[in-house]
Amino acid sequence: MEKEEGTQRIDRAIKTFTNIIFSLLEHGGAKQDVAERMRTKGVDEQTIKVCLLI
Repeated sequence: MEKEEGTQRIDRAIKTFTNIIFSLLEHGGAKQDVAERMRTKGVDEQTIKVCLLI
């Protein structure tokens, strides 16, 4: 593998990893919103954890 090719692969890996992190952060926020709505409807914490895989 040449240096340029290696640099490009590292750059792609960093971009992919960054996208994954931000995607997880967005979904985590959505899960918390759903969990809060479930709590207001009287759903117990254990059920929320099981349903949302928290």
